[in-house]
Amino acid sequence: MNSSALTSVNQPTQKAAGDPYLKIRLTPQVSALLPMPYLQEVLTVPVGRIAPMPGMSPCVLGLLNRRSRVLWTIDLARLLGIESTATKTGQYSLVIARVGSMPLGMVVGAVEGIARASRDRLESPHGSVSAGLVPYLRGCVLLASEVSLVLDVGAIVRSPALQNY
Repeated sequence: MNSSALTSVNQPTQKAAGDPYLKIRLTPQVSALLPMPYLQEVLTVPVGRIAPMPGMSPCVLGLLNRRSRVLWTIDLARLLGIESTATKTGQYSLVIARVGSMPLGMVVGAVEGIARASRDRLESPHGSVSAGLVPYLRGCVLLASEVSLVLDVGAIVRSPALQNY
């Protein structure tokens, strides 16, 4: 066996700069980043797989049975006060997040992949977004000449719009 090959495999590789985020599209004009440590799964589900629940907040789409677990599913753009485009097709792009013991399915417009952003590049969202959006943000960051919202998953899960459910 070639020992030089083992040496090169075991040498630490240079870490990519910044924290990992899942880049999503809320609308064609609005991109956002979700911190990877809170995310469990990304999938596409037919609209009919989510059972609507009467009398819910407009952002709550209903319940989803996933792997013998039932979880609330929301339209993330609608929760954030942004006009949603996620429900325009027969399928949802769904991101399942977990904060503590609370799982939540978040329907988004599109999933675009993984992006890295350094915490020191985050800028304050105050003055650049609507005041209703600020409680759900960690900040904003410029990625590939586009401003992306950096979302706070904990604040989303604890949203007053979801507390009765």
